[in-house]
Amino acid sequence: MISEKISGWILETLRTLFASRSVRPSNRRRQTIDGLPIIESLESRCLLAATRPQLTISDVTMADGDSGEQSAVVTVSLSAPSLLPVTTRFATRNRTALAGFDYRASSGTLTILPGQTSATLSVPVVGDVLDESNETFEVVL
Repeated sequence: MISEKISGWILETLRTLFASRSVRPSNRRRQTIDGLPIIESLESRCLLAATRPQLTISDVTMADGDSGEQSAVVTVSLSAPSLLPVTTRFATRNRTALAGFDYRASSGTLTILPGQTSATLSVPVVGDVLDESNETFEVVL
């Protein structure tokens, strides 16, 4: 509700700004999405930025086991579906768990496809027989 009011205010402000200046068609580019024409302008880009979906990442809790590797599956979610692919880079970072001993350092690119609201990535967790307290690492987007 608040984001709709803010978006409306931004759009109205931009309309007022554009009404006070001559915006010629040459200042706009004609593009298509799935064959449908769209007009890209400063106004539409500002509105898109104001309503851009936000990324969040899930917490995962698991036992590491006594040997081998298990995958910690982490879900990255969008606050709303997007018409375009949303791509982000990720990397693991030590906290109390150490890369190479407790988990395998991972990094890469994750893409959430158009219309989808989540995607997953896996981080290998190394099992051992040591009696340890809970260990943590983080995935940074």
